[in-house]
Amino acid sequence: MLVRTIFRPSRIWQYVKLEIIVATVIAAALVAAQQFGLDLSVPFGPLGVLGSAVAITMGFRNNTAYARWWEAQSAWGTISNISRQYARLIVTFARSHSHQTGYDEARAGAFIQSALHRQIAWIHVLRHTLRREPLSDDALMYLDADEKQLVIGSVSPATTLLLRSGQHIYAAMANGTLQGFDSFQLEGCLSQLQIAQGSCEQIKNTPMPRQYAFFTTAFSWIFIVTMPFGLLSQFEISTAWVVIPLSIILTFAFTIIDKIGQVTEEPFEGRVQDVPMTAICRAIERELLEVLGAHPLPPAMEPHDGYLM
Repeated sequence: MLVRTIFRPSRIWQYVKLEIIVATVIAAALVAAQQFGLDLSVPFGPLGVLGSAVAITMGFRNNTAYARWWEAQSAWGTISNISRQYARLIVTFARSHSHQTGYDEARAGAFIQSALHRQIAWIHVLRHTLRREPLSDDALMYLDADEKQLVIGSVSPATTLLLRSGQHIYAAMANGTLQGFDSFQLEGCLSQLQIAQGSCEQIKNTPMPRQYAFFTTAFSWIFIVTMPFGLLSQFEISTAWVVIPLSIILTFAFTIIDKIGQVTEEPFEGRVQDVPMTAICRAIERELLEVLGAHPLPPAMEPHDGYLM
């Protein structure tokens, strides 16, 4: 996620250089041709209509792209909040039955540690799955050997871990670590985590309709290529040079808007514009480890070069 308010021109240039070079070459060639008596200008009216149509299409596409990004960000906000709630309930419930016959404090402590470690593993596994990365040590280090092998061999590692968490809760109900209605509230947390996972996977696996992306970019290119011809008709020979900077400015505006839509519509690709899943996972990991009394905690993720991963 980009956190800086001012962007380096060199980074912006990487996104718009091809379109600006093409527009500049065309505009310069038209101006030069006009100086030699060859007038290639066309009426600007039809091009204005085309530009308006492209702008409307870009607006629709960018609104949809931002809605996808915001839904992804909201899903991870839910994951963060429910993970904290889940940890709080696990600790509260497991420690609240010490007055009951058969309560085992060591067993309760082991249950708390296992449940919170599995939750930390789940957020990291989900992050790697959404980015289509191999599972790393930060995801697997919190699991025991059996669960680690189960996750590695699973078609959906994140779903497998949520299933294991549910089984772990009911095993704790059976041995007396949890009692009464504890499992209902904990299952509610797991259900919300499952829904948030499903939202993320739906965004990841369902791209925007390709026709919007293709035709928006195609019509943008048509406008960029033909625009200098129309601009040329608006100026006398003595001021025709103005077509070149105007073409550059308009090309930059249309291109950067198109690129913003392109990079925003897929929020789980591991790019600097995406949802900062690594930072969110690290924040959750630190808080859950603090609940367990672990020290030292992993360092918090800080913005690097203006972005947070």
